[in-house]
Amino acid sequence: MFPEPFTANVEVDPLLANALAFQAGVCVLLLVAAAASKFVLGRGVAATLVILYVCFLALCLLIGLGVLG
Repeated sequence: MFPEPFTANVEVDPLLANALAFQAGVCVLLLVAAAASKFVLGRGVAATLVILYVCFLALCLLIGLGVLG
């Protein structure tokens, strides 16, 4: 009477998993840093965010080229 349930095999792209992990980590670190400094963020936090972004881009490049992943 009822049709077969729909099943699908979902594969997560390594670049997507990398992006989600980095985004979540950076958001948590930024929230902790903001709370620790009473929400007054200085140049150190900005420099850390830039360094994390460069690391993220390098990791995406290495995964995209097939060196990692």
